[in-house]
Amino acid sequence: MRKLTHIFTMFFMLALFSAFVPQTLSAQNNDIKAMKVALITTRVDLTEEEAKSFWPVYDSYFKDRKTARQEVKNDESLSLADKRLAVQEKDLAVRKEYHSKFKDILSDERIELLYQAEEEFMKILQEAKAQQKQCP
Repeated sequence: MRKLTHIFTMFFMLALFSAFVPQTLSAQNNDIKAMKVALITTRVDLTEEEAKSFWPVYDSYFKDRKTARQEVKNDESLSLADKRLAVQEKDLAVRKEYHSKFKDILSDERIELLYQAEEEFMKILQEAKAQQKQCP
């Protein structure tokens, strides 16, 4: 199982690297989103029926988290340090709200797998961006 996970991760990173080759920003974002969907679907082991319920909720969750972060970043009355804390507070509020919505679709164990998959995706994305910066 570990070997399969390692192979999947390596394939995923290779696909991410290819997403960073020069292309339109929209195409790049679509490629990255497709890879994220594939990783989460695999890690959480979503059935086709679960996916139909899960992805609209997840997409709203992601959008609400992004909106909350942007609202704080645009607040010029906050210092940089205050913005950092405010972003974390707003993000936590959104995560709590959607945690209960995820519970309507997935078990607690699979919600934990979702959170782990998100963290794994972010690490892989950061590694891919770091590798891109190292290449001329």
